[in-house]
Amino acid sequence: MGADPLQKIFGIDIIPTQRSEGGMKRYFALVILSDNNVLKTIDKISLMGLLRLVKKEKPQMLAIDNIFELHEDKAKLVRILSYLSLYTRVVQVTRKPEGDEPLLHIAKKIGLLQENVSKLNPIQTAEIAARLAERGVGSFVSVNENETKIVVSPGRVFGAGGSSSRRYQRYLSQMVLRTTRKIEESLKAAGIEYDLYVRKTEGGLKNGVFIVYAPRDKLRGVVKQRRGHDVKVSIRPLLKGEIEFIPLKSSYGAHERLTKPPLNHIIVGLDPGISTGVAVLTVKGQLLSLMTSRNLGRNTLIKFLMQYGKPILIATDVNPPPTYTKKIAAYFNATLFYPPHSLSIEEKRRLVQDYSEKYKIKVADSHQRDALAAAIKALSSFEDKFMRLEKEVSRRGLNVNLADARAFILKGKTVKEALDMALSSEKTVLHRKVEPPKADTGRQVREELEEELRKKIKEIQTLRVKIEELEKRLEEKEREIKDVKNRYEELLGKRASDYIRERFFRHLVVKIDKMRKENTKLQSMLNKEREKVDTLKNLLEDAVKGNLEYIFKFDEIEGKNKTSRTLTIFVEKIDESIIDEIINIHPKAVLAPPGIVEPLSRKLELYNIPTISLEEAKVSEVDGKYYVRRNVLESIIKEKRSELKKKYILRSQRELEKILEEYRERRKLKRFI
Repeated sequence: MGADPLQKIFGIDIIPTQRSEGGMKRYFALVILSDNNVLKTIDKISLMGLLRLVKKEKPQMLAIDNIFELHEDKAKLVRILSYLSLYTRVVQVTRKPEGDEPLLHIAKKIGLLQENVSKLNPIQTAEIAARLAERGVGSFVSVNENETKIVVSPGRVFGAGGSSSRRYQRYLSQMVLRTTRKIEESLKAAGIEYDLYVRKTEGGLKNGVFIVYAPRDKLRGVVKQRRGHDVKVSIRPLLKGEIEFIPLKSSYGAHERLTKPPLNHIIVGLDPGISTGVAVLTVKGQLLSLMTSRNLGRNTLIKFLMQYGKPILIATDVNPPPTYTKKIAAYFNATLFYPPHSLSIEEKRRLVQDYSEKYKIKVADSHQRDALAAAIKALSSFEDKFMRLEKEVSRRGLNVNLADARAFILKGKTVKEALDMALSSEKTVLHRKVEPPKADTGRQVREELEEELRKKIKEIQTLRVKIEELEKRLEEKEREIKDVKNRYEELLGKRASDYIRERFFRHLVVKIDKMRKENTKLQSMLNKEREKVDTLKNLLEDAVKGNLEYIFKFDEIEGKNKTSRTLTIFVEKIDESIIDEIINIHPKAVLAPPGIVEPLSRKLELYNIPTISLEEAKVSEVDGKYYVRRNVLESIIKEKRSELKKKYILRSQRELEKILEEYRERRKLKRFI
């Protein structure tokens, strides 16, 4: 965010009689402060005018006593706040961690107003709001995540068409792919973390969506917003689930909305993509949440999961697991589960169908199905260990938290380790009935204690016998392992050289194939860059010779050159207002995409304005700017004007013949009368 050397604070207050309920039409009083002095007051400014002024001036803060004065509808309010956050910080001066406090009370408490003041007009309220914000009173309003969404899509949308239209669609797909790769390279070079989701199509990409883990202002100079004829790149911050208020005095402290997450252990199934499926289960397999979300950033998912507990197992239905899933597992230090092979659709349907019938739930789409199937598959892989755990607890009569013990198993512990860790984390009690000792007889107490001691000695003896048996079995297993190892080494000694040679050969073949593919890819990239360099060289040569002409887009001439007849204008669409403006400007020529040349020509030929297609003029495009060789353009214009002149003469002859015919008819009629 750029900053004015003279830091400014805007204070605003709505004019009650100048608002439309639910609409964008509303007016505010505005006071601009700088260094504790009033620079300017504006008695009445519209909401749109205020937004434009904030974008232009980029004040340090925009102070208001109630953010809902900007709009009553929460969704529209969030959009307004999100836009303002690109240029300033919005502060609600009446907001404190413990709740709202009236503006008059705060102003009197600080000494900005006398005790006898009971009412303020909008200008006074706006000034008080600005002065309170200047003193650090109130809370900063936050609606944007520290994440940004970048969408790369075609500059135009086509419907059904012929082979020419399909070729152009393939060209646009390739442009989207090329632009997506460039953005990816820029983000990597800048060291900015991101997730990329794409929709593939013939010859390229239908669109690409980046979820970038950095605020919008960090992308300035890295990625540019663009709306060209071929490709559109939109950049906008991701919104939070709700509006947050952060006290100005502790902007780096805890947010009001954040609460301590519960300690419950949960299992999470993920199906990442443009639409991400999320399934949240307890360690007992009960469903807590099942949802699908488009363009789900990792930070948003992390906050969502922490509402339910701490993930200890992150599951996916594919092998190898997606990078997105790996990073979520790493964040929570959770076990990452993925099947030996990617689950088939039939297997996922069967898993989810059985689960749905058992728990009476509905699955809305394939993303939810895949996420839930991943979580069920992960949980079922531990079923044997869970059963052994329950048997052991029942056999030993322990009062232990099974959910905690299951959680330790999900973290990769053995049944014994999990049970020991669960026992050490809480006070365990043996299931036994002991009658309370009678106070009047010490002998009975002693007898009961002696009986309890005998039982314990017997239990110890039993355990010693079991330990001896286990030690014997362990020795037998170690001998078996040693025998197997010896046999393996014998076999390895005989076949090792052949095996190693064959394996090394296969490794070399794979490596050579990989290098060939990489070489082909690099050669393709090099050819494209060479083509671009050749184009730039040719343009430079033409520019040096004075044979290069810049083509103005229609929106570039708005407000200037309104009467110049030496311009060549590029028009992307047909619109009556645009055509009227072109007629008023009367440019040298109008260039347009092939699809609209003919209808545009019919409208402009009456005014002797030539219309030429981009292909016909052999237009060169560099970074969204269009250039043409002047001699080629002048030749085509001369030819087009000649055609227009012939059409004009032909049209004039027809009109003259029509007039003569009408004149003859009237003469005949007069003679008859």
